[in-house]
Amino acid sequence: MILVRYEQLVREPEQTLRKLYDEFGEPWFGHDLDNVVYDEPDYDVLLGMPGLHSVRRKVEYRERKPCIPPDLFAKYAGSSFWSKPGLNTGGVKIL
Repeated sequence: MILVRYEQLVREPEQTLRKLYDEFGEPWFGHDLDNVVYDEPDYDVLLGMPGLHSVRRKVEYRERKPCIPPDLFAKYAGSSFWSKPGLNTGGVKIL
């Protein structure tokens, strides 16, 4: 298993993808990171969460506010167990 941090992917998309390709032992395939298009409006409406799978065209970091209540965000913000060596018992690779 390989975990790709969202922040890493959006801040350094090409470098992160290159590392992922290296991990898979695959040759690099160039991606147009300024022209990514994906949406699932019908599925999102069925989930009651319109826009959930809407992807912005350009892969880039944008500051955003959490969409969950602040107390829940604070409670779980530091619970990334996979990034703590003693808790990552499966040896998940983190990019």
